[in-house]
Amino acid sequence: MKLKVLLSILTIGAVLFSSNTLTAQSITPNTFILQPYIGAPNMKKWIYDTEYQEGNKSSGFGHVGLSGELTVSERFGIGFDAIYSPFSRESVETISEYDPDTDTYTTHNEVRAFDEDKLRLIAKVYIHFNVENPKWDIYISGGVGANIIFAKAYIDGVETDYQSAFVNNTSVPFYNPPFPFSGRFCFGTRYFFSDHFGVNFEAGVGGPPFSFGLNVRF
Repeated sequence: MKLKVLLSILTIGAVLFSSNTLTAQSITPNTFILQPYIGAPNMKKWIYDTEYQEGNKSSGFGHVGLSGELTVSERFGIGFDAIYSPFSRESVETISEYDPDTDTYTTHNEVRAFDEDKLRLIAKVYIHFNVENPKWDIYISGGVGANIIFAKAYIDGVETDYQSAFVNNTSVPFYNPPFPFSGRFCFGTRYFFSDHFGVNFEAGVGGPPFSFGLNVRF
């Protein structure tokens, strides 16, 4: 909720700022901008760690991404965003088995490990605001696309079927995404050191909440 409020404030601020400035010279038609970046935090890992139970652990380093934009005009562009976020988790499950010969139950622990790396492939549109300094670009962007999960499961170190081994945690229902679609909306800024190179910052939802990277302009 706080992130949505922040994005709303930033967007409104950008609109107000652009209404009193000149046309941006950093964005011209038929320009292609490529942006490799890193982002944080990995929300899936953060929530899993927050829901910590004894014997559970996780790993994942945030997000790495590559986005691109082809400018159609000084105010509008089309592009893509590819976002990769690795995540793995491990839990210890107590298994109870009934022995009909002795009419008793025996219990043992299973170590269940899951690799759930995610790749988002998103088609996006960009809307650019007017800015006075030609080295700066301010924009909002959004789009929808595919949500691809590279899922593997292991029980006591032996690979097994992911769906049969999956243990659902109702307090964190998005561990196993219910549909193969993703979306992203973000507010971004770019600063160009030269005609071809610069840096960028984005804040958004549907991917990394915050990201920082490079701009390469062709």
